[in-house]
Amino acid sequence: MVFSKDDKERWIHPGSPYPPTDEEYISELEAYTKEISEPFGGVEVLRAKFAGYQRAAKLLDEARPALRETYPDKWVSMDEVGTLTVADSHEELISAIKAKGLHSGDFPFEFLNTKSRRWTF
Repeated sequence: MVFSKDDKERWIHPGSPYPPTDEEYISELEAYTKEISEPFGGVEVLRAKFAGYQRAAKLLDEARPALRETYPDKWVSMDEVGTLTVADSHEELISAIKAKGLHSGDFPFEFLNTKSRRWTF
């Protein structure tokens, strides 16, 4: 399904309902969402993965100060149950995640930089 300029206008035009209330349009949008999500396991699978990523990001955010002290200047990733992966480089981190049979895009990761930078505007 290809959306036309008119479809886009319905979403952004000041007088249009947001979200649209036209049943046929909503039905087409739901079908399109299903179509593009199928290769990834469907909408529910994607929602579950996104929710897991959000949980992992929150855990990583909460643990960041302690992790920075324990693993200074290292790359870290955390899954939704708090399992930590640590490496010296981004490439090593991705390899370690893949070695566990996991997809690196499913988990947040970051470099625990201990060198603060002063930003001047």
